[in-house]
Amino acid sequence: MGKKLQISNAQRVEAVMALLTRSESASAIARRFKISEGSLYRLKDEFISAGKTAITNRSKGKSRQNSECDKLKQDSSER
Repeated sequence: MGKKLQISNAQRVEAVMALLTRSESASAIARRFKISEGSLYRLKDEFISAGKTAITNRSKGKSRQNSECDKLKQDSSER
């Protein structure tokens, strides 16, 4: 494993967003943040993976909440 990146979380997000929006080339973004292009693409992959996880967990949470609401409605209608 390589060195730990010496940029803040906010800078990581800024770099990835610049890459995703193609506001400048990957090499220019990497130079600006003083990281390698490989590190930049790794950050992008981690960012996308975290987004997928967040979306998946959110939809599971809503399903769980809907189930709980349905159960409470059923319980209250039985009274």
